[in-house]
Amino acid sequence: MEIFLRRVDHITMRSTSARSLRVLPSSDKNVAQKIVVGDHDGTLICFGVKKGDINIDFKTLPGTRIERVELGGALGSIQDKIFTASGCEVKGFSKKGKQFLIFDTNMSDTIHSMFVWGTNLHVASTSVYNKYENCVDACYFHAPDKINDMVGIQNSENVMCPVLGCQDRVLRVLDKGEMLYEAEVPGCPSTMALYDVRGPFGPNNLLYGTEDGVLGLCTIQAEGPCHRWEASNPDNSCGITSVDSYDMDQDGVSNIVVARDDGNVEVRGNKRG
Repeated sequence: MEIFLRRVDHITMRSTSARSLRVLPSSDKNVAQKIVVGDHDGTLICFGVKKGDINIDFKTLPGTRIERVELGGALGSIQDKIFTASGCEVKGFSKKGKQFLIFDTNMSDTIHSMFVWGTNLHVASTSVYNKYENCVDACYFHAPDKINDMVGIQNSENVMCPVLGCQDRVLRVLDKGEMLYEAEVPGCPSTMALYDVRGPFGPNNLLYGTEDGVLGLCTIQAEGPCHRWEASNPDNSCGITSVDSYDMDQDGVSNIVVARDDGNVEVRGNKRG
């Protein structure tokens, strides 16, 4: 099935950082999902599109530059709580825009990566990872090289383990502030995302994109990594800035969506090995 995409400009924003836009989940399939995005002016805006018109649900006042936007909530519930990272602070907002959290992590550097798992907050700056349980410092890890991105992988004990994508071409898998193992990849990982569990390899599959345009899939297992495939970059395409997965052609297997730093977006089928 061939997919045709066209660009539609809905709203104009200030400059944004990577992973500062999220689509809010909805329990009603008949209700259009809302989009939330944070910009470098420190403004968080939530809007929807209905019959071509933009409906803004809420918009915060400008403040410190927003570096990351993530979704969270109580485990087992809809993950529709909005969390932003600005400087060393993390703020939480309801889907209606009501602020319910402002937490100073006391980190010495700006937070660039973050994910939320229940009441646990995982954040990473340029070289340091920290975990907070109910806003109390639980553990940390100092990476030997720059941390470009971070995602969480759920292990067999239902514990979320962070994976750090570092500048020295290594993925570092952590547990309770200790490194479980390293996985070498063919380039500096600039972005990572979990691949949909409906794919051919089951859960805990990690998509990564590199600064030199290589795309890869790696399964994170307790005993070590399993590299599934790597898509080289023979055309010398630009570096990858974001990756994600979604069943675009409705065939039951998620496609891989790749964004590059020249503004191009690619939709790929999953390579099975």
